[in-house]
Amino acid sequence: MPVGAAPDIPRVEEYTGQGLVEYVYFEADTFADYLNPTRAELATGTTITPVLCGKEGWTSEVGQIPTPNARDKDEGSIPGKRTYERSSVDTYVAQEGEDARDLMVEGDAGFMGRYPSGDVAGRRLDLFPVRCASSTLMDDISGEAADTNRFTFTITRRPLRNFTVPEHTP
Repeated sequence: MPVGAAPDIPRVEEYTGQGLVEYVYFEADTFADYLNPTRAELATGTTITPVLCGKEGWTSEVGQIPTPNARDKDEGSIPGKRTYERSSVDTYVAQEGEDARDLMVEGDAGFMGRYPSGDVAGRRLDLFPVRCASSTLMDDISGEAADTNRFTFTITRRPLRNFTVPEHTP
């Protein structure tokens, strides 16, 4: 490395979350402090990964506030409000018996947990405070796809991002 050059970030081992990612739904009263969840609290959620067939959103964007001045031709900016994209999950539905429609009910508040590389101690977790804005059955009349349900969520408060998953209790 040349003298005075900035050091490289360490090389990472690339991966895909396919087969690792877990989505877990938690009831509204699960956490004493959702910004610092305990292992016992995280163990009370319901994993929806086995019926999850699609998802959208779960991202945020920060607005830009212009900061012009009379001297400069270039206009700078500062970070503004953070907004959260419309977010949803699609799940397969059951012809009979329980499915995700019994768990996530339109109008109810809760939390959506996303473990990008699995519910493994030392890895990461994102936890979104949500309200189920809509629950819509998407039946396929062509017979070429399984029937699914789309749950659309509003993210109601600041999510917990990149939280280190605590150790599992024996």
